[in-house]
This record gives sequence, C-alpha cells and structure tokens, in this order.
Amino acid sequence: MGVALADFLERFRPAGTPGAPVPGAVPATRPPESETELAELFDQLADAQLQADHIWAGAAEQVELRRGETAVRVKEIIDQARSRAGTVRAESMQALRAAARSELSSVLVEAQAARERLLARAGKLMPNYLDLVVAEATSGLR
Repeated sequence: MGVALADFLERFRPAGTPGAPVPGAVPATRPPESETELAELFDQLADAQLQADHIWAGAAEQVELRRGETAVRVKEIIDQARSRAGTVRAESMQALRAAARSELSSVLVEAQAARERLLARAGKLMPNYLDLVVAEATSGLR
C-alpha cells in the first residue's frame, strides 16, 4: 500500500477541542491522493477477483469430473449388483431347498414311525377282528 499509517490517521485528526460536533471536523481528502491510493487497492482487488474466478472455474471442473467419475462408479456398482443377483438368488434357493429337504426328511422319519406303530397295533388287533368277522359270517349259516 502506498500510504503510511500516520498519514492515514492524520485524516481523522480532530479539528478542535472535544465538544459538540462541528461541520468540517475532519479534513477533506484531497482527490488526487485518494485516487492514487484507491487505484492500487482496486488493482489488487482485480487480481484477487481474477484468482477467485480461476479458483471457481477449477472447482467447477473438479465437480464435473467427480460427477462423471461418480456416475461411472455408480453404474459399475449397479451392474455388479445385477450380475450378482442371479448368484445370490441361486444360493438362496439352494439354502431353502436344503432346509426343505431337512424338514421333509424329519417329517418322513416321523411318518415312518407312525406307520410302524399303526402296523404293530393293527397286527395285534387284526386276529381278534378276523375271528369276529368269521363268527358273524358263519352264524347266519347255521
């Protein structure tokens, strides 16, 4: 900056003793000095604005690049998920079939045990029923 701190503060020097405000208490700035002083600041601001614009443009490019990369990655993930879906379905079906076979096997074991109990009971009761049927059939013949 082209202005020393003392020169800057000199502009705000009180014009009189403390008290009620009076017009013109602060001396007016001379236009040529302020233009020179401000021109340097505006030049610096213009450079800063150019840098900010450059940073924003770079950030926008990075955003677009990352959006594109993300879209590609999302598509890859979806494609992998779709391709694995068939395998997962097949594995799930195998697990369900194995569980169903296991349950069917236990039901068949229980059914076989019940069949054997019924056959054993029928084997014990059948001779008595056979005798009753023969006796009933022959009683009408005598």
